[in-house]
Amino acid sequence: MVNVSVVIKALNEESNIARAIESSLKAVAPYGGEVILADSGSADRTVDEAAAFPVTIVQLLRPEDRCCGVSQQLGYQHSRGEYVYLLDGDMELDANFLQRAIKLLDCEHSVAGVGGYIREMRIENHEFEHRSRRLIRGRRTHPAEVGYLNGGGLYRRAAVEDVRYLSDRNLHANEEYDLGVRLRAKGWRIIRLESHAADHYGHAMTSYRLLLHRARTGYILGSGEVLRAAIDGGYLRNVLVELRPLRAYGFAVALWVLALLTPLLPQSRAWGLAALFVLCALPIAAMTLRHRSFKLGLYSVVVWHVQGLGLIRGLFRKRRAPTDPIASRIIQTAHERHGGTLSAETQLGDHGFDTMGFCGTRGHKANDRSGVPSSEICRSAIPVTPSVSDECPEAAMPIRLTPAVYTQIRRCSIKSVITLLILAFAGLIATSALCQDAKPQQYQWQPVDLNEDYPIRGITYVPESAGHDWSIARAINIATDITRFEVRQGDQWAEDNASGDNKERSELDGYRRRWKDDDDIWGAYSFHIEPGRPYRSAWTGISQIHGSKVLSFHLHFENETLAIYTEYLANGPKASVTSTPHYAGKVLRAAWHNVVFHLKQGVGERGRLEFWLDGKKIVNFTGSIGATGNQAYWKYGIYRGYGPIATAFAIQFANMEIGTADLTSRITSPQPIE
Repeated sequence: MVNVSVVIKALNEESNIARAIESSLKAVAPYGGEVILADSGSADRTVDEAAAFPVTIVQLLRPEDRCCGVSQQLGYQHSRGEYVYLLDGDMELDANFLQRAIKLLDCEHSVAGVGGYIREMRIENHEFEHRSRRLIRGRRTHPAEVGYLNGGGLYRRAAVEDVRYLSDRNLHANEEYDLGVRLRAKGWRIIRLESHAADHYGHAMTSYRLLLHRARTGYILGSGEVLRAAIDGGYLRNVLVELRPLRAYGFAVALWVLALLTPLLPQSRAWGLAALFVLCALPIAAMTLRHRSFKLGLYSVVVWHVQGLGLIRGLFRKRRAPTDPIASRIIQTAHERHGGTLSAETQLGDHGFDTMGFCGTRGHKANDRSGVPSSEICRSAIPVTPSVSDECPEAAMPIRLTPAVYTQIRRCSIKSVITLLILAFAGLIATSALCQDAKPQQYQWQPVDLNEDYPIRGITYVPESAGHDWSIARAINIATDITRFEVRQGDQWAEDNASGDNKERSELDGYRRRWKDDDDIWGAYSFHIEPGRPYRSAWTGISQIHGSKVLSFHLHFENETLAIYTEYLANGPKASVTSTPHYAGKVLRAAWHNVVFHLKQGVGERGRLEFWLDGKKIVNFTGSIGATGNQAYWKYGIYRGYGPIATAFAIQFANMEIGTADLTSRITSPQPIE
């Protein structure tokens, strides 16, 4: 696997493609990277210009598949990089940005994507003028956590594979937002640096000609398509809350519906003329004040209605499975000799190759390439300021106007215009109320009293912690039983401190419920390791079947890895405890993971451990476990040593079920967290 791939998507960019490729080759050179041109069937000399460079060129096989989502996924399915940068064919990549972004991803393993700021080089129409003004107003002076990266960014391949595909092949627009919301749903973070990432050489044409050009390419379908994707993917609330321009587009659709009802409304010429004057002028005036430009204000109102047309059509457009391979042909690979002629084309159909490429995590430290210590890299990247809607998507979703639409607007009657604008105000109120209700819920935590028992689903637990407000807390504004545990440096339980044990803990101890040697013990729960600095400790237990003699079964979080062990103690005065590791694998922070286990203590074939993580069986062990008369019981939380450890650590558990009832059904149907 190469370290980094730059995927350049292009369509008829013969005047810009050389600049994009040259800047990309320069940026990836220090890392042994690769550059892939994903061409959507250019009719000009884009491919010929690109063939002069040592890059891989792949081309869309079917022009009818052409859209923004297809081109990015096409390039990705031919890439090999551990990190993948998305670049448009009319951009020029800043090599310094790529270096800093790679360092951040090396350091912050919970980060899926890193972007920067795009500088507009051609401000010849309202859209790019608006983008430039927004950039000046909104540019930060520090890294910030954002909801998505418009304008391209560097993504971690492991994160992309976690959400199954990079870009939804069905989207004509909003593909970068769709990727961002899917990544966040899996617990990944997205960071925008304050650094300059690329220059954008946009189309040199007037605003309305640009809209017309984009309408012909189907870009206006993107708003409806992303709504459809959100409905299918279960993140509709995110779209309604975060893509604010969709509200305006929805208003436009509602206005047209009311316009059809105009003949049923009371008719009054005087009221009609008055309403016409006020309601036609008000939206334009409001947008003019917002943008401080009449041209931009008028342009924005036109955009609402044009996007409304695409909203309807895109919402009902037939979808293909986003994971389907994209039919393409390889025109040139970076390793081939290329002179004046192109290499023989390799035809690729819908089947026969792996669309996802490789998966993995970096096998070297973050300072291998630059000599900069990891701690310095981390300090340069964090802390970041959370901001889900960092950028106004309005500028990232250009709108196109067809000649037929121009004719319809010119012929629009006075009654229809009045009706449309009246409904706009009603739609604004309704949509704002809907989005207010759709705001994501935040947990409210109540500290657990050390002196009180803590019952959960039939087992009474005893808290063991340093007694701080953060040590053990329960969520009080959600139906699910969620308990949060945190240990900071020096957080010792009073009994550990009194005995001189150099250990730190925040745990719930269920010693009052014991199991015999031959009991079938079943457990099912969900856990969520909160984001934080890279974690190192000699050992950190997060749950265990304890006992009077040995820890029959215990889970650890060691060096960002989930580890599973069993212990066995034979009979006899000289017997010693045998600890057996069964699993060690990376576990994603900031995401809920579902666990089911089945344990039976015993000697030889009587001992049994089965363990499922997120529906996949990762341990299937038969052998000696526990000890005779071990009197096993359940504990969970955080128990670590040998301290004090400087790094704080926090974990949440939900839907804790422990007992002798068979919980096989939880493997495929875990209890929801709601």
